[in-house]
Amino acid sequence: MALEKIKLFINAPFPDSCDLNEVVKEFIPIALFVSAFLFFFRPFGIQYSEGPFLLICFAYGLITYVIGIAYEVFQLSVLKIDKESPEWTFGKWIISTLILVLLIAIGNYLLSFAIGNNNQLSFSNLLVFVVYTLSIGIFPIVIMGLIRQLKNQKQNDVIASEISVHHSEIDPVEKGERINIPSLNENEILQLDPAELLYLEAMENYVAVHYLNGEVPTKKLVRNTLKAVSEVLPENLFLRCHRSFVVNLRLIQEVEGNAQGLKLGLQNVREAKVPVSRKYISILKERI
Repeated sequence: MALEKIKLFINAPFPDSCDLNEVVKEFIPIALFVSAFLFFFRPFGIQYSEGPFLLICFAYGLITYVIGIAYEVFQLSVLKIDKESPEWTFGKWIISTLILVLLIAIGNYLLSFAIGNNNQLSFSNLLVFVVYTLSIGIFPIVIMGLIRQLKNQKQNDVIASEISVHHSEIDPVEKGERINIPSLNENEILQLDPAELLYLEAMENYVAVHYLNGEVPTKKLVRNTLKAVSEVLPENLFLRCHRSFVVNLRLIQEVEGNAQGLKLGLQNVREAKVPVSRKYISILKERI
């Protein structure tokens, strides 16, 4: 039973951000913590370093900051990792954090060599710095992650419990009205009644259109952007609820909370849950 709970927690969505401005702000206290920890506790004989001790401590904190920002830019801009998607879990965040700590350890090792603390570059010395960096950095980072995970989960559970779905306040769909789903591929033609369209999901260069074919949930990929497709939808019926999702307001049946935001359960869709990211929660509350 305990193993099942741990597995569920590791696979739970983790509240992270794709906004580099937020990332920059998050790394400032981490870098300051590293500098302050080294200055006041002076572990591993760091106080015997040559040069101004305060500047040396600050340099190690700066290494943490610069490598942390560069790593985030690489993940978001090069690897195109969507850290606001439900697939970004606590387990993946831990793995990403371990890689970051390893990179910071390498940076600390090179800094130590540059300021004369190490006489030679060797793999054994590098392993020592990996252990040093892990022992200082991994615990506060993981603890901060756990606190963020549990805090956001609790807050969003409360928000979800406060939201009542009132379909009567949403404009009804006019019968017989159909919309053309635009595609960059002229051979792709998809016409839908708005009442049949469940939600849209951005998938790289495509948009997954989830709709009802009779009573059967169906998915069709169209080559286009989510912005272009959502522009043809009636604004009174559909809402952008996530950077990668647009949902049909009239088909929302239940609202649940998770660490990243909210999850929407839709009529006629049992398995899929449409995510709502934090910045769209207030808009959703106003609309439904």
